[in-house]
Amino acid sequence: MFEKGMYVRCPMDELDNPRSFISGQIIKVNEFAEIVKVKFHDPFQFKAYYETIPETAEFDYEHVNRCSVYNDCTVCYKRKQYIVLSREQMEGWFYYTIQNELENALLKVREDELVVPFVYGRIAPIEQLKFYEFQNPVWYFGRSIVSKTEKILENSVFGFKELAGCKIFLLAHQLRTIMRCLQDKNCRYMLADEVGMGKTIEASAVLKVYLLHNSNKKVLIAVPKFLVAQWRAELFIKFEITQRKDNRGNYVELISVDDIYKYADIDWDFIVVDEVHKMLTDKGLYSCFHNLSKRTSNILLLSATPVQQKREAYLSLLKLILPDKYDAISEENFIVLVEKQKNIRKSTFLVLQNYDDYAERIDTLIADGENPGDDEECIDLYDDIVSGLEKVNKIISDNTLHRIISEISMEQDEYGQIKIQEALLYICDNYQLEKNIIRNRRRYMASDLAKRSVLEYNYVLDPEKNIYEYATYDAVVEWIVAQKFEIQEFQTICIPMLMAFFSSSWAFIAEQKRQSARGVFVEENIVESAEKWVDAENGIIDELNKVLGEPYKYSSRIVNVIDFIDQETKGQKIVLFTNFEETFDRYGSALKSYFGEEKIALFNKNMSEDELELNVYRFQNDSQCFIILCDESGGEGRNLQSADFIIHIDLPWDANAIEQRIGRLDRLGRNPQKDICSVIVYAKSTLEEELYRFWNEGLNIFSQSLSGLEIIMDDINKSIIHAVSNDLRYGISNAIAEIIESSQKMEKEVREEQHFDTAAFTYAFMNQELSRLLKYYTENENELFANTMMGWASLAGLKGNTSKNNIVRFDDRSFSVKSAENSLLIPPNWMKYINKSSNAFSRKIREMYEEHSGARKSQNVREIVGSFRRDVAIENDYLHFFSPGDEIFDCIIDNAMKSYRGTCTAFAFQADFEWMGLIFTWVLKPNEKLLLEKNIPLVAMRQYKNYISTEQISTAVPFPKFGDIDTEKVTKLVDRVTAMPISRIRDQIVHLGRRSIKSDFLHIKERFGCANVEWFKDKYPENIWSNFVNNAAIMGKEQAREKYKKGTNIKALKVFINRSLNAEIAQARFFGMDSGIIKKKREIYDIVIEALKTSTFEMESAAFVWVRKV
Repeated sequence: MFEKGMYVRCPMDELDNPRSFISGQIIKVNEFAEIVKVKFHDPFQFKAYYETIPETAEFDYEHVNRCSVYNDCTVCYKRKQYIVLSREQMEGWFYYTIQNELENALLKVREDELVVPFVYGRIAPIEQLKFYEFQNPVWYFGRSIVSKTEKILENSVFGFKELAGCKIFLLAHQLRTIMRCLQDKNCRYMLADEVGMGKTIEASAVLKVYLLHNSNKKVLIAVPKFLVAQWRAELFIKFEITQRKDNRGNYVELISVDDIYKYADIDWDFIVVDEVHKMLTDKGLYSCFHNLSKRTSNILLLSATPVQQKREAYLSLLKLILPDKYDAISEENFIVLVEKQKNIRKSTFLVLQNYDDYAERIDTLIADGENPGDDEECIDLYDDIVSGLEKVNKIISDNTLHRIISEISMEQDEYGQIKIQEALLYICDNYQLEKNIIRNRRRYMASDLAKRSVLEYNYVLDPEKNIYEYATYDAVVEWIVAQKFEIQEFQTICIPMLMAFFSSSWAFIAEQKRQSARGVFVEENIVESAEKWVDAENGIIDELNKVLGEPYKYSSRIVNVIDFIDQETKGQKIVLFTNFEETFDRYGSALKSYFGEEKIALFNKNMSEDELELNVYRFQNDSQCFIILCDESGGEGRNLQSADFIIHIDLPWDANAIEQRIGRLDRLGRNPQKDICSVIVYAKSTLEEELYRFWNEGLNIFSQSLSGLEIIMDDINKSIIHAVSNDLRYGISNAIAEIIESSQKMEKEVREEQHFDTAAFTYAFMNQELSRLLKYYTENENELFANTMMGWASLAGLKGNTSKNNIVRFDDRSFSVKSAENSLLIPPNWMKYINKSSNAFSRKIREMYEEHSGARKSQNVREIVGSFRRDVAIENDYLHFFSPGDEIFDCIIDNAMKSYRGTCTAFAFQADFEWMGLIFTWVLKPNEKLLLEKNIPLVAMRQYKNYISTEQISTAVPFPKFGDIDTEKVTKLVDRVTAMPISRIRDQIVHLGRRSIKSDFLHIKERFGCANVEWFKDKYPENIWSNFVNNAAIMGKEQAREKYKKGTNIKALKVFINRSLNAEIAQARFFGMDSGIIKKKREIYDIVIEALKTSTFEMESAAFVWVRKV
């Protein structure tokens, strides 16, 4: 029965009726005396928390039980750490498939070769049930909810669990992007989302998952110089990625693209490049990255959404992603491919428009109680859709599409809409020009995005009210017109001076001096007027309180700005932007003087990192601080989305720069009911008004996102400069019609591409499943995380202090060894935890703020302040997020899922009916061993898990006399009890395993004079009880099998995979490209399907339940 090297579960407190257990390895067997000597391994020094655990102990056979080891726990083999992936039992021994985190190789090892910590012994719940090991129901219910959370994380698409722990909002299109980027052995993609869809978040998320699943990798991130700070902040604050070696030996280097030549000779494993479209005009940079791409296995490029009309640029970008595929394609041949795809897109666009009308018409008719099948307009639209699809198929001649179209019928459910969507999905998903370009569109999230609005605050250049500003502008215009500058000179001399003028007198005089220093002759009357203008503006600032008492008497930009803040923004937060250092300095001092220093935060490129962090912290956390003034660095990477207004002190001459400003507030996750309001201050009847009218009325940039047009903005900027250089006073007005016509023509092409891409996303089953998963998870995660985790942690001896606003504090005194002995919870290494980069960073900034504000310093520097709520943690960059991947969160999950506590119980409660029986919970485990043996990464299966039922399932087996009661009624009732707070469970549930003699509604104490558990054992003797439990488990498993069948659709998965592969072949044939890897893909898919088909059931918990009728 027992052999040396086997693992057994041993009593920890008493021998005959133990309540606490640990596991150890047999080191000696005395068969004659039926005694085993057991060693309790402690490779990770857990005994530092539990000093009473002995080194070895001897037990009679009857007091120990064979046990296995939990999956996903860390064990030691030959002095190295390994993760247990799976287990199987052969000839009485357990064999484990294990993997070292820093190596890819898998090992199959017998248990006697492993060193397993004393806390990781697993025993089947059915064995606990047979031995009357009834734990307190609060453990059972607590574990049930923790398990539900864990199953969502474990069984969701690849990357979901990792991202659930990051300080980002979880969105379907981003998860889909991550899944696509990491589903193959190598990642070679371009993220070309429209502005505001979170490209940086997606790239960082891909990198986060990659780093967590790989080791000893070198990663290079190259971004424009002005974005380095933003990337550093985003990577650190949201993803805890730093420029240093992590615990897996991975190294990340973040550089400016201008410095790439210093790093070009290094062999990188993964390269990320931002704003890659901007290097197309720099042949040296492009060539360097092209060579790096050819030498690198994984490359992720971020670009403005490429437009197929700009074919040369499009091909150049494709050569950077897939040089092996596109380097050999000439521009002439590429044009042929683009035209082929364009024909498909245009024909499909018409069908999509008709389908939108068809779906809307059906909804209207049904709402009015009419039959769409009898409606002439509906029938006409249906006919147009089908004929349009047939026209598309004439272009591509795809047999699979032909079959789908032939199956469309208006007689079907929903009047054929499902099959129409299937056909549109097939076309839009498979006949993109290049699937390795991912283009997420704002259309996906229209209802979740805040609207943009604009407020105008103009002033006039008036010789009566601002004579010197008026005179300076007049003199500058005359000087520029008289000089007749060439276009290049106009760009380097006139544009900077005009931009500075429309910022402030201080910016203008500084720019005039810079130009003079460069040898540009600026007329004396301009200099004299500008100096007097500066004096006048300084006078306004000196008398600001008096001026703002009667602001209507002044015509001044700074008066307008401060008056607006003073009068229109009570109780709201404001972000101000200027591109000029001199303007920044003078506005900063004026705002502090008028509103008070504690009300203003500053953010500019000349400040130290500590100063920047302190100011952002104040803006986010201090209710008094309601203004943040930013230069062009614009609060890079920081969360300013809580702000109500964005005030543009000056307007950039670049639409992308304006978009970047608004994007600081227009971020995913912002309350969609809270408009992003841009306040524009401009001088009437000037070039600035012309420019504002163009941005606002021509491109609508203040009321809608650029949405895919950003890549053509350089052309528009050049057109504006050309128009103004030809005619300073009226150039924009005269050219505006032509520029808008050109941009609208391009916009039409972009909108067709957008609609095409959107259909591929909207109608895909995978995306619908992702949306369903996210809806459930995001609606429940705050409850699941906050209440569940804190509930179990409190039971297990880790007690945090919860204050208002869902803020939780933990410190090294939060851990109670006495309470923790119940479940053997292993807390984080506290010194290591509090000194972790993110925690040390937050603590440092809080201390700086306390010093700055004169607040009383925190007494406990060993404290972690955070929240289990995602929205609370995201709003504050300096608040810790207790979530998957965090040491506190993981130690709670680890303890709940790898502890015998909560896996078996017996309880009674009252309801309006009588029932008695056993309830089992089950999980379906895909056959991961098949993939591991073939060296296929588990990610290959994760994206298809939604085709099988992966949710935790409960089955109820009644005692014979209660067989007529619907078991679904019982399991739903138990689910409701599970959701109750622990205090109510303790009040309303009777613990049948209780050993002390107490009164309850069963009156066992009064009627039998014994403890509940003694009464139970007497009523259900061991031989009868054990037999019933065994039979009930078989019946429960059969019920689970039937339930799982209903939620599993392997047939649909086969159809989906075959259709996908056939589409790849058809697409390759249509575009004249190679489809040679299809055979290899099919082999992998076959193994994935087999792994899902041969999934097995595992019992998670078992409970005796007695429902007493009131």
